[in-house]
Amino acid sequence: MKLNCSIGQFCGIIRDMKKIVSLTPLGEDLIEKIKARTKGFELVVYPHKDYRSEDLADAEIILGWSSKVKEALKIEDNQIKWIQIWYAGVDRMPLEFLEQKNVLLTNASGANAPSIAQQVMGMLLCDVRSLDENLLNQRESNISITMLSSSLV
Repeated sequence: MKLNCSIGQFCGIIRDMKKIVSLTPLGEDLIEKIKARTKGFELVVYPHKDYRSEDLADAEIILGWSSKVKEALKIEDNQIKWIQIWYAGVDRMPLEFLEQKNVLLTNASGANAPSIAQQVMGMLLCDVRSLDENLLNQRESNISITMLSSSLV
């Protein structure tokens, strides 16, 4: 059977699988989770910036952002439908351009909320209990009764 498609062109016989591209290295556990939830998709991970915009144009989903993604969106027959960025803000994203290209943009807003809440609670506790000051005094063997009583109130 002879195929009438050249390298780099879509060929339904060879390339009937949809493609997800990650522009960020992923751990093996995350790769397995993605593969388990995206049957029928090929997952390609570019751990370094050694990819071209043409490498991205045939992906339906892109995990990450770079200027090469915008270049890939300018390729006429690109397949990009969804871009997931790893950070919360979208203020530096070309929102109008993405809307014109009818591309869904999602972000990681709220993904770090539990760890940020824990950090804030820890800092509040440290401040209210003067833990930083007490630790410094303890290291310098400078502990007085007034310091102890004020930090225990």
